[in-house]
Amino acid sequence: MRSIVINDHWVETQIKAFCKIRRSSFMVDCPLKAISPDYEAWRDCAQCVSNKLICTETSFFGSYDLCNLQKCLQVSLRNVDWLLHLSGKRYRDHASHQLFVSVLGWFLLNCVVDSKISDGKEQTLKQWIADHGNPSLRVEEVELAWWIMGLLHDHAYPLSHVLRMPISLAGGKARGDFLEQIWALLGQGSERYCANGAIAGVYSDTLLRDLYQVVLLDSDEKRRVAIYKKLTEYLSPFFPETQELPREDDKGNQLSCYDHGILGAANLAAWSPEAAHNNHILQTVIRAVAIHNGAACHKNVNAQKDPLAFLLILCDELQEWGRRILVEDGIVCESQKIRLENLEKVKPGTYKLTDELAVIFEYLPRILKKTGWDFSQFERSKEIAFKRLYIPNGFPIKKITYQIPHLDPTRSIDFKKIQESTSDLATRS
Repeated sequence: MRSIVINDHWVETQIKAFCKIRRSSFMVDCPLKAISPDYEAWRDCAQCVSNKLICTETSFFGSYDLCNLQKCLQVSLRNVDWLLHLSGKRYRDHASHQLFVSVLGWFLLNCVVDSKISDGKEQTLKQWIADHGNPSLRVEEVELAWWIMGLLHDHAYPLSHVLRMPISLAGGKARGDFLEQIWALLGQGSERYCANGAIAGVYSDTLLRDLYQVVLLDSDEKRRVAIYKKLTEYLSPFFPETQELPREDDKGNQLSCYDHGILGAANLAAWSPEAAHNNHILQTVIRAVAIHNGAACHKNVNAQKDPLAFLLILCDELQEWGRRILVEDGIVCESQKIRLENLEKVKPGTYKLTDELAVIFEYLPRILKKTGWDFSQFERSKEIAFKRLYIPNGFPIKKITYQIPHLDPTRSIDFKKIQESTSDLATRS
């Protein structure tokens, strides 16, 4: 069994492999040619990868959808973090985070699975998903859907933040003026304010108009109910089982209407209302983005039904290296690397998944003191995320163990036990 160190250098080697497969060489001014790529370099790299990805896959999308996807990817990857510096958000690196999540998932998709679950033949995880996933996608469609959802899964953070802002701080006419200015930043102008915002082009005009009418309402309760109604209108075609979407009467999940995942999915649905209903790739992307942060299917994610949503949740939780956090004296990273263990090397560059995926999170103790990192909160977040996952018999990964060597012994997420405890839910879904 092999241990793989996942860090910035590993990401760079994977991106080089991606470019080689796509028959695309590094640009002369490639941002990764820097000795030690910084946040801006990774952000530029994410944009470059999205260009190589979308521009070479025109056969999967109409020109209208292709244009909207390119615009959404390019502008969001460049500016997704600009507004979050004004918020209480812990991480300030969502462009690089989305790229790292995408690269990690791409690596796992190209890992070989046990022949016992693939009819005795050697098969990669992406081939297994193409054969067993629902809806059925071709192998190249699985990979394309993954890259799009990986690079866009957090693109609605600015929109989520704006919707949560304490608008009640301004009253009367000032409140309306304040809202118009904020909406102009998002890219939708009025007669008084030009739509020249930093993220103009990321969010659909249709969605912004609908949400603007909602935020004009005069109470939190009215706004919340109205947002749920709008989200249901946009997303119900992708979630035919109504219990999968959040509801305004769910007392334990009342704020899920402000979730960046569900808002991002609604935005993608609004960008392409016709193609999204007829294109399996976009359907898969929209479902996964809505599901990944817990707003949709918040109690049960079936890995057979939504395998790429499962992978997105997994990679989103594993991507702890290189996360940038703002402290008093600058921006620091709590972790420089993680390690994946229990992978079997098949040949150079190719690995085989085993039943148990072991993850070692390696943190820098001196930095943790600066950031106020809380192990109990870390553990709780991992437990909440992983326990949402329902793994049917025959899925390639059955168990995840994780540990932080200098803090705590190994913690185990056994999907067989989760399967038994959630079998009734899974039957219904």
